[in-house]
Amino acid sequence: MLSVGMSNTTQEWAVGDNVTRDFTQAFRYRATSDPALNPQMVIIDCAQGGRDVVNWSSLRDPTWATAIQRVRNTIVDGQHITTNQVQIAWVKLAFREPAGYGPFPSHVQQFQNYLEMTIRNIKTAFPNVKMAFVSTRTRSYSNSATGENPEPYAYETGFGVKWMIQKQIDGDPSLRFSGPDAVAPYLSWGPYFWIDGENRRSDGAIWTCNDLISDFTHPSSSGVYKVSRQLLAFFKTDPTSTPWYLKKTVVGQQPSVTLSGPTTITAGTSVQFSALANDPDGQIREIVWSFDDGDYIWSTSNSSPLKTFFVPGTYTIRVTVTDNDGNTATGTLTATVH
Repeated sequence: MLSVGMSNTTQEWAVGDNVTRDFTQAFRYRATSDPALNPQMVIIDCAQGGRDVVNWSSLRDPTWATAIQRVRNTIVDGQHITTNQVQIAWVKLAFREPAGYGPFPSHVQQFQNYLEMTIRNIKTAFPNVKMAFVSTRTRSYSNSATGENPEPYAYETGFGVKWMIQKQIDGDPSLRFSGPDAVAPYLSWGPYFWIDGENRRSDGAIWTCNDLISDFTHPSSSGVYKVSRQLLAFFKTDPTSTPWYLKKTVVGQQPSVTLSGPTTITAGTSVQFSALANDPDGQIREIVWSFDDGDYIWSTSNSSPLKTFFVPGTYTIRVTVTDNDGNTATGTLTATVH
């Protein structure tokens, strides 16, 4: 599994923020330190600072030569990884200086076009890639028209991802993901990171100025940690990722979890869910939650989170618990919001 993206992407995935360079806060270190990770999983960082969606849209751009070389330079058990072994991509991209691409929706439509070219390039460079999870930017605290990726562009980038995924759902041949004529991997939303500052998200999450460095665009150490926390929760709970992300072998005895909470909810009302977890021969080291609406909670102890659903619909609440041996158990609960 590899990353495709820009400076924010490589910082959050692998290298840490630009100031402290604390890579232990980034996703790759935290994932590979997690005993629940499938031991066959190799996590590679192909994202590169200064390389926006325009760079990635062209296979002739040096960005791609660097990405391919990073894969080939990765050695596992004395053997070099090959491009044919790449099966999963996490993609997080944006325009550099998006104001030059016009107002909404013009800049988003152009971004979507470049993003679709990037997705097809992933399939060309890594022919056995199966899935690509696409995320969008965190909130910027800059609205400077000359900024690298200020508001409202950072927020509006999400529409480009939405429209691209909808295009594949509608069966557009330019994003075909199955059969001998496939030109793209299967596309799905990755974690959605944009939070409206200190206005709390429905799971309580906020994004402050302190989560960014002085340019108000790139993540600080705390920002890297918040993003990697959502990535961990996503891959450990999403039904499209748990079959290959979590390890299969059991060491000792497997934990158990029972999920409970209201199944009929009034929109806008705060409710509480509960995960009763037990490990017969050890202890629970981690609990992660997802709520089917883009919100995720990663915790070492929160077995009873508060949650507010604002939009009517049917939601599947998912929880994955991990014990100290890396064994996991999952639970689900379906709730209807009126």
